[in-house]
Amino acid sequence: MQADDGDQPSTFAGVARDPAWWLFRAQDLSQAATVLFEAFIADRQRFIDLNEPGLGVDKKEVPNLSIAPVAMLLFGLAVENVLKAMIVKNDPTIVGDEKLGRWGARDHDLVKLAERAGLQLEPADRDLLARLGLFLLWRGRYPVPNRAPDSAQPFANSAGQDDAQIRLDDAENVKSFLVKVQRHAGFPLPA
Repeated sequence: MQADDGDQPSTFAGVARDPAWWLFRAQDLSQAATVLFEAFIADRQRFIDLNEPGLGVDKKEVPNLSIAPVAMLLFGLAVENVLKAMIVKNDPTIVGDEKLGRWGARDHDLVKLAERAGLQLEPADRDLLARLGLFLLWRGRYPVPNRAPDSAQPFANSAGQDDAQIRLDDAENVKSFLVKVQRHAGFPLPA
């Protein structure tokens, strides 16, 4: 890896073919996601503390209670950038002189990107990446998916669970996955 945080990009292809630039962006996205996720966790606790039966809580007292999907979107983008750094490291020809190549069947499918990057996913990692993928596709950006779901439980998987459910340990799980991927690829870890 060649980039230094203070370096200025010289060419499109030069930057796009250097995994360090993908890693810098992943770090920024993860940091922003962490700030949002921590604000969500704090307001979630505030909501629990203030929510007396029958009284409810004014939204003004917990303004960050609904930002978790946006945090998950940013975590998903961080993972996507780290996976693309691995792909670029393994195959710089994915980047043309003026255009990025196709990363896979769907560019935001994190499970497919991880497979393309050569990772063997554990079931927990596969679940995490599949859930983050839903936030990338729609749950972190829109109120509904592009098409109306076929089932009566529109956001449920075959077991009846919400695939895009946010878990309180998601931030730590994403950060652990990012470190694991960076170690696997031989990338330097953030300070």
